[in-house]
Amino acid sequence: MKAFAEINEQGTRINVHFKYDPAAVEAVKEITGRKFHGDASPKHWSVPLDLDSGRALRDAFGPGLVLGNALKAWGREQVKTERRINNVADADDATLSRVNGDAAAWLRPYQRADVAMMAVKNVLNANQPGVGKTVEVIYAVQESGLEGPNLVVAPITLHKDPWADELKAHAPGARVFWGESVKERKAAVHAALAAIEQGERNVWLIVNPEMVRVTRDADNGLTVLSRDHKGREYQPKDADQARLFGVKWASLTLDEFHKYGLGADRNTLFARGVEALGRMATRKYALSGTPMGGKPVRLWGVLHFIEPERYPGKWKWAQRWLMNADGTGPVDPGAGTGIGKLYPGKEEAFWAAHRGHMIRRDRATALPGLPPKVVINVPVGMTESQRKVYERFSRAAEVAVDGGVIAADGVLAEFARLKQLANAKCEVAADGSVTPTEDSGKLPILLDRLDTYGVRAADAEPGAKAIVASESQRMVEMVEGWLRKQGLAVKRLDGTVTGARRNAVLDWYREETDEARTLVMTTQTGGVGLNLGMTGSIHILDETWNPDDQEQLEDRGMRNRTTSLNVLYYRTEDSIQEYIWEITAGKQINNDAILKIRERMTKKEQ
Repeated sequence: MKAFAEINEQGTRINVHFKYDPAAVEAVKEITGRKFHGDASPKHWSVPLDLDSGRALRDAFGPGLVLGNALKAWGREQVKTERRINNVADADDATLSRVNGDAAAWLRPYQRADVAMMAVKNVLNANQPGVGKTVEVIYAVQESGLEGPNLVVAPITLHKDPWADELKAHAPGARVFWGESVKERKAAVHAALAAIEQGERNVWLIVNPEMVRVTRDADNGLTVLSRDHKGREYQPKDADQARLFGVKWASLTLDEFHKYGLGADRNTLFARGVEALGRMATRKYALSGTPMGGKPVRLWGVLHFIEPERYPGKWKWAQRWLMNADGTGPVDPGAGTGIGKLYPGKEEAFWAAHRGHMIRRDRATALPGLPPKVVINVPVGMTESQRKVYERFSRAAEVAVDGGVIAADGVLAEFARLKQLANAKCEVAADGSVTPTEDSGKLPILLDRLDTYGVRAADAEPGAKAIVASESQRMVEMVEGWLRKQGLAVKRLDGTVTGARRNAVLDWYREETDEARTLVMTTQTGGVGLNLGMTGSIHILDETWNPDDQEQLEDRGMRNRTTSLNVLYYRTEDSIQEYIWEITAGKQINNDAILKIRERMTKKEQ
């Protein structure tokens, strides 16, 4: 077979020309991201402009493949870059050329290696929390030599700490725009855009995900950003957002991307928004210490954001790497069984194929000598009345209690109710909501364990601190009130505590004092952007279905520690909470199969 390959006029893809040959057509169809241009003259195929596609063409056509001059020159440079990147991807240190010498010396060796890679590549940085992803982005932009404004999309709780604080410390001279309230954030966007339009380059704008969510099928006269396969149009919400999408960004960073729908579906309003922003960005970074929640297919969405030409289609990518959810074999879109875990035996090949765009460092490996995290299972029984309500509900999915009837409509609702009843006997409030009571087998055990770690009303250990977490906001409210009745110094942190109130609660908890203090929080609130390394123990009253939520919370308590951290899981015996534990353990195995590949391969090489 013979073919001629050359870079297209736009410099974005490799055009492939050959006389019609069924075997050649089938060979090209095997290349990920191939397209047929039937309306062009002459008709031809194209593949993504990357070395994997070039090598696939060489494998398909062998000596019959003729390369154009532009493609030859591009290929030579890319091979050199690939060698350099692969060396850095496998390295634990690197020499930086543009970062200030003192700053480069201050960075840890593994951070220098990460910065060197991120300076020249779009990267999914999945380093564990506490390893320093924010600082790596700041120095990667400096090392890249790129001049121009930088956009960070992050949860509101991360705008000041770490982003604004770290930029102040590590990007001297940069103008940083951000705000805590809605009004302040809108003003920050206006001010940043004005500065950019006036020619300022050393600008960092920090926005929350809502500011980049687009609208669909809106007749607002604004430019259509993209269309999906159903013909639906995605547009900016307003003129201000359109201005944001019109900026040529030096870098675009998505922090904690896993929380905002950048997973297996590219048609969410957030995914379409960041896709449009990505087209205007020279360098793209996606950050999350817990990027997949036990479901490997969620990696595809962020890889598509990082390199849309290289990772164009979810099903093609899934067929190559993943198996059906029922374990029958490689993913089959027609099987209807869903997408499951990484196909056994492909772990090392997966890492080899993705290492040029993916960083993952385990905290214990990156920071040897850290104190250990000790995870403790605390089996808990129910009170007699709590058990009766739980068992009646588990049989009929409905039970009469004080205030009304607790009912479930559907399997998921039944699971949610059972989980609540495994925490505590509940009652129905006037508004129909279900509220946990102090009739709970967990509360006396929790108080006893807090006492063990020095958190008590009388003769407390000086400076003892603990975190108590639950997925349920109502459970958090009940536990806060109950602990206060026991004479403990306690405050609450959940989604209702925002802005200045939130900062005041955190300042109170972090304050160096002889008073023993307890912070009661919702699990997901505690897992976003907090430095809680002063805590002595973490008490998780119930698990979510996603092991990443608990890992994020645990790792916030591991920051800047000099002593071991005790993490206690309170699981009600003979209840749905033991089943959730089993499910999350399986998801954690899926996480480890992908995210610990580099660590295992490095150990094997040693």
